[in-house]
Amino acid sequence: MSAPQETHLRVDRLRCHSVIDEALHAGSATCQLSDLATSESPVHVLPLDEVLYVPELELQIVNGGIVPREAIRDCWNLYFLQGLREDRGDARQLSFIPDRRDDEVCVLSNLFAPAFGEWVQELFHVLLLERAGFTGAYIVSNLPAFAVASLELIGVGAERIDTTVVRPTVFRRAWFTTAVSHQNVHEYPRVFAAFRDLFFSLDVSGEPGLGERLWLDRGAHVFNPGRDLVNQDEIHHLVSRYGFTIVDMGAFTLRKQVAIARRMTVLAGPHGSQFVHAMFMTERSTVVECFSPMFINPSILEICYALRHRYFQVVPVNTPYSPYEWEKSLKLLPLHLELVLRSLD
Repeated sequence: MSAPQETHLRVDRLRCHSVIDEALHAGSATCQLSDLATSESPVHVLPLDEVLYVPELELQIVNGGIVPREAIRDCWNLYFLQGLREDRGDARQLSFIPDRRDDEVCVLSNLFAPAFGEWVQELFHVLLLERAGFTGAYIVSNLPAFAVASLELIGVGAERIDTTVVRPTVFRRAWFTTAVSHQNVHEYPRVFAAFRDLFFSLDVSGEPGLGERLWLDRGAHVFNPGRDLVNQDEIHHLVSRYGFTIVDMGAFTLRKQVAIARRMTVLAGPHGSQFVHAMFMTERSTVVECFSPMFINPSILEICYALRHRYFQVVPVNTPYSPYEWEKSLKLLPLHLELVLRSLD
């Protein structure tokens, strides 16, 4: 085998598209998981040869410059990264001699995966691949401890969890699946049901919940800091009057978090990754998501729709004659929030 040659990668020239759609169009072989698919939403698993993974970018790259949409869920994520690097003045070209691995893997250390809400979506890849009989390694380098913990929790053996890939690496074969995420679960009801069954099958009987009504704070260790609750003491006092327990999910093990979420009937708090726990609540629960008017990103609407949750948004006033002053930080109007909380009784 010849030594790897130096690679010159133009970050600004990377493009994104679906490698599964391309394979289907070309008549290439894919594995279809018919038991998890519907006629409207087929589910595929696809191996690709010679896949470059660049940890610095958190991107997988095939055919010299294509980022598989299946690895980042939405092509917009790539273009956001490119714009961010451009704004920062980062080098457009990366040069390196990649390592080479002669095994079969699924890379889970993808763009934004260090955020818990994004990481949970990587577990859909794991569910689909395990159903397809995949026996290779999962690459989870440079991720928080919850990544390894979650894989072990759902039964992936430690020998298949690889945290060692820190340099650009070409894998002989990497596996991709249909991009199921919490932003399209309504389109994949069987996959979502199997995902919930996986977590509901966990024995958490020894992990008591913290109550039915929980206010989930963003916590001290978050992926995207700077979205603090400005009038926290005032809001904490208010929600306590309505029977809420104030919780930082990040302070607990993942097993405990699942146990807490399964016993919730009302989830409320400032927008953040903690809202992904809505997918572990029983059907027809209630979600109250609070936003700064400068950052409204309701990324769990599909979850709430699929599970028939009641869903409320609480957003402060922002008008030309009364402009919002706290940017992405959140200063809630207690009266608005209390109107929503009253409706819960």
